Amino acid sequence: MMVLKPILIPTLLIASITSSFGQSIVHQNILWLRYFNKLSFNDKVSLQTEFEERMYINPYREHQRLIPSISFNYNPKHDVSFNLGFTYFQQYLPHDATISPSLYNEFRPHQSITITNNFSFFSLKTRLQLEERVIEQSNESFAFNMRERLLLQVDIPIIEKENSTRLIAIVFNELMIQQGAGLRYNFFDQNRIGAGFKSTINQAFQVEAVFLKWHQQRSTLVDYFSRNIMRITLIHTIHL
Repeated sequence: MMVLKPILIPTLLIASITSSFGQSIVHQNILWLRYFNKLSFNDKVSLQTEFEERMYINPYREHQRLIPSISFNYNPKHDVSFNLGFTYFQQYLPHDATISPSLYNEFRPHQSITITNNFSFFSLKTRLQLEERVIEQSNESFAFNMRERLLLQVDIPIIEKENSTRLIAIVFNELMIQQGAGLRYNFFDQNRIGAGFKSTINQAFQVEAVFLKWHQQRSTLVDYFSRNIMRITLIHTIHL
């Protein structure tokens, strides 16, 4: 946790100040359906694969998808993990469910570190992730920018049975900032805050249901998207 403290307070302060200038807010309702697979080679090494479909509801229209996100995860200690991966990302533009969209691709390598602090009644996860984004433009060229993501998540055990946790409450906040050509004043990208539950079915499967609020700055700098999102995840763990 000490590694990330110097950047935590000023980063959150910048985001809160920047987001306060919004003049126009567009509200949207979105559903995310996700499959997360963890292929565990041993206690320290695993391969993680994620597929996610995102869609507007009322009216229905495709929004975004991960097809897939693949990463290599290494845990040198039980409370620290390093992750190196790549995401093939697609999004349908414009961000308006009433308009027929065009499909754009994004290629996104990433690196992250996660630190977990365990306390008596909960655990705190802090993740810092760096992304190098190659984004397709409307003129068929590609733009490059960097994005930093800071996630704080609290996991609270609710139901425990037979030395394992069957139900966990989750509360989290994730801040994203960015830099790149054409983003001189668009430093703040988005903020996601959410809460939900994760239930263990058996040793192989877990189900997670989370409601999150996604606040994202638009290219106009003074306008924002405010998105209500329901995210449902099937978590599948395979031990080799």
